[in-house]
Amino acid sequence: MKHENKLKGVSETLLIPLVGRALGSKYYPELGFSDPLATEFLEAIDFDPSRLLKSKQVVAGGAIRAKLYDAVAREFFKKYPDGTGVSIGAGLCTRFHRIDNGRMKWIDLDLPEVIELKRKLLSETDRYRMIAKSLLDFSWMQDVMEVGAATPASPVLLISEGVFIYFHADQIKELIVRAADVFPANSELLFDYCHPLVARNSRRVTPVKNKGASFRWIIHSPKEIQAWDNRFNFVKTISITEHIAGAVGAVAKTFRWVTGKQLYAFAHFRKIK
Repeated sequence: MKHENKLKGVSETLLIPLVGRALGSKYYPELGFSDPLATEFLEAIDFDPSRLLKSKQVVAGGAIRAKLYDAVAREFFKKYPDGTGVSIGAGLCTRFHRIDNGRMKWIDLDLPEVIELKRKLLSETDRYRMIAKSLLDFSWMQDVMEVGAATPASPVLLISEGVFIYFHADQIKELIVRAADVFPANSELLFDYCHPLVARNSRRVTPVKNKGASFRWIIHSPKEIQAWDNRFNFVKTISITEHIAGAVGAVAKTFRWVTGKQLYAFAHFRKIK
């Protein structure tokens, strides 16, 4: 019996990357990415993925983005094998189960209705926990510190994959400043962002439009974040759209060559003090 899908609005957008991760190896085996657990989730939820498969770019984008984030996360836990990872607005992300080194701790943070569904699909352990709170309820940060016992030698990796773009700038600014107050030096922050051109067209993107959502947070450069709080030091940007084959990737590369800016990418920051 399939689990009922009670998700609505922005919460339901978590099904978009789930489809990408679950079906990526089927449609794009050349990417070298697979997520068997995501496939199990997709089969267990009362949801018809064919609605999202009218554009195979949904699949490619979801798989590519997950693979790129996984690579940076693995590097973090090579340096800090006892560190703690946090997926902010985790949805049905299975990153812990893809990259687990046997020592790290991981926390999935999301709204109560999302965590309710996820707890039907996954069990918590001593090293894998879920927190049912809004990312704007900043008490989750103290929850993370208590679970992870974070220090500069065992810092925190904060990942917001496909989430910040649905919020307003002042909300993200407050979250980042609060995170700088709470988490120790050497903690890292990863989040994706989009150029204003992409944001303006987000309501035309069928999977997003159909969920009643739109991209609200737009920036020209992730370095703008350091004006908010210079305790987070910019490390690098990794393009997501440039890794998509065909016209999408070509347009993204051309746009960067002409403007020096990314259409859709993720930024990497490290707390230095």
